[in-house]
Amino acid sequence: MMMAPVETPVAILFREWLTLKRKWDAAAAGNLSDEANNAWCGLVFAAADAVLDAPSTGPADFLMKLFAQTFDGEHDIGDCPRGAEIWAEARILIGGAA
Repeated sequence: MMMAPVETPVAILFREWLTLKRKWDAAAAGNLSDEANNAWCGLVFAAADAVLDAPSTGPADFLMKLFAQTFDGEHDIGDCPRGAEIWAEARILIGGAA
């Protein structure tokens, strides 16, 4: 009997981030005021930071962090305010090599 994979904190937070991002995308398809857009931006960025702040349990968690911080690949890692943290975690995953 196979057991279902254990849900990691990163995976749970990533799904929350993705849901918020999709809702923001849908809202932005309409006529969003600057105030409403800024509110969505704050929510989605805070959710992305929560993903990055959660402890990784393996490479899949790291990839979810990467996707959240780069907004699903829309931005380069170097453009991310916390890009240095992403690179540091990547180095840990590959044994400290640079």
